[in-house]
Amino acid sequence: MNLSPRLRGWQLGAIAFLLIGATLVFYGYELGSANLRNQLPAIAFLVDTHLYPRDFYVQEMVEFNPRFFYYHLIAFPAKLGLSIAGIIWVYYIIAFTSFMLALYAIGKIFLSDSISPSILVFLGLTAANGTIGFTNLFRQEPIPAVLAMGLAIWGIYYSFRSRWIIGYSLFGLAILLQFLIGFIPGILFIPIMAIKKINDNKSSKSIIIGLIIWLIFAACVYVPMKLLSETDSQIITPEKFIHLYAYIRHPHHLIYSQFGLRGWLNFIGFVISGLIMMRTSSILKAEQKTNLQILLIFGLALLSMGYIFVEVIPVATFAKLQLARTSPFIQLLGLIAIALWVKQAYRTGNIPLGCLLISISVIKNSGIVLLIVAITLGISLNYSSQLKKTWIIAVLTGLILGISIMLCSYFGVIIALMYLGFLIRQNHPAIKSPWINYSSVFLLILTLVLNYHYHLFLGFTLASPIITCKTRLPKPLKLSILSLLIITGIWSIPHRLKITATPHQPVEILAQRFQQQSSPNALVLVPPSDDKFRFYSQRSVLWSFKSFPFTDRGIIEWEKRMQSITGIVHQSPSVLDEQYRQKSASELIAVARSFDADYILTRRDWHPQLEGKMIDQAENWVIWQIPR
Repeated sequence: MNLSPRLRGWQLGAIAFLLIGATLVFYGYELGSANLRNQLPAIAFLVDTHLYPRDFYVQEMVEFNPRFFYYHLIAFPAKLGLSIAGIIWVYYIIAFTSFMLALYAIGKIFLSDSISPSILVFLGLTAANGTIGFTNLFRQEPIPAVLAMGLAIWGIYYSFRSRWIIGYSLFGLAILLQFLIGFIPGILFIPIMAIKKINDNKSSKSIIIGLIIWLIFAACVYVPMKLLSETDSQIITPEKFIHLYAYIRHPHHLIYSQFGLRGWLNFIGFVISGLIMMRTSSILKAEQKTNLQILLIFGLALLSMGYIFVEVIPVATFAKLQLARTSPFIQLLGLIAIALWVKQAYRTGNIPLGCLLISISVIKNSGIVLLIVAITLGISLNYSSQLKKTWIIAVLTGLILGISIMLCSYFGVIIALMYLGFLIRQNHPAIKSPWINYSSVFLLILTLVLNYHYHLFLGFTLASPIITCKTRLPKPLKLSILSLLIITGIWSIPHRLKITATPHQPVEILAQRFQQQSSPNALVLVPPSDDKFRFYSQRSVLWSFKSFPFTDRGIIEWEKRMQSITGIVHQSPSVLDEQYRQKSASELIAVARSFDADYILTRRDWHPQLEGKMIDQAENWVIWQIPR
């Protein structure tokens, strides 16, 4: 780009702004997710103490707990008159930008140029494989883990650079927002620190200082809870804690035996692929290879402890650590390996391989397919003469076609075609036809369009100035195209960036109306699976399955209320809803009265008539006022 020195900084800043903005539109944002609806009432109470005075969950969550600093980080500016939704949106933009820039910086460590790290950024935002237990590297919702990742990812960058004080200080700050997102990567890098200390005694001081800072931040969360008897107290046994916390409320994060065979095969395939690609990379230095492999293997060891010390030898501390959250950091290591091989493929002219690796990364359930590709890479580097045999190429292509279709539906055909192009280019370099490359690029674009057609279009509309301005079109035509694309993109932004939680479903609309029809002191009995009424009505709720407190006292009360309302303790909200539905009108009113509740939320097809006054209804949902 021939930019004058006076304008270069401004133009680069504008380009960065457009790219980050376009990427954010492509990625999406949602304030009204179930996780956020569960978190925000406690923040609303900190801003206005007249809200939720009788909601036991909210009252427990505003005591000191692992969310304390996250809540107050939002509540403090909100008390000054700023919108909670606006504050969270700004924090998310900062975290998202930080995440992208950190991925790019990490990519530069291993990929050593200015363009290739963009591959790692793309993979970090779109990868569909490499995690287990409903965990993610980043998400569309501004939950504590996402904001903490904006700090922890820079901690990883500085740890790769052996700048331990900065890295572990950032892990410590992440701990304040989400304990596990700062604690787990700090544990992961300890073997690397130990090796550094052995090989270079000069680094001992920075390692020790970094660890001390990190532990101080961890103590800022754990020690107050311990002193206040909020955790590890005598009021709940370790066995009961694990039963309620792991088996009842969080089996999707903690009970590995319930993750499913396909999920584990997909994850294991991704991990082994990462190891193979690390070992066979010609770009990585020897020390980098060793460090990445140590991190990945140690991460797997940590992950295995989550099974051993929760399901085999139950230990409450390991349940609290939710070690399945190690998998996003393992995923990051695997994505680095994939990005390395994409660059390597481009350098050697094997465009089909680069396109294949990117496509597999964004297609769900393709970890085993990635493993076959990685094994093929390993074989081709050592037994290239054998792979040149046509029958071997045919067998491998047939194998990957069958497995891909079985695991990835129609994407399997696309994968098989790219895989065939990769094998031809890898083992028959004499074939110079450019159509192999063109076809692979087309198939990659097709994969992205099928996966992200709407999101990709919106992102393109905002990034289009960068593309269109560099083309040799007549100026009026350029302006027309730019105007059309940008206006279309901006008009569509609300569909991708849901900055406010606007009610749409009947129960949400009913809840918002109820806010105007009731006192802030109202207490409502709701169905067990409900996670919307509290948030949209800003009224106290007797109990809901999703609202699980972090304190020992709150956990005991949570179980007590579940038993009182449903008669059972169960991990499935739908089963609990069925128990709620089967209760007679008199039984439901008796439960509500036992907790001094004022209202009952139910459905007409569950309870056509209750004693008392019907306050409002929306489609099948009804609110009844209980007579005194």
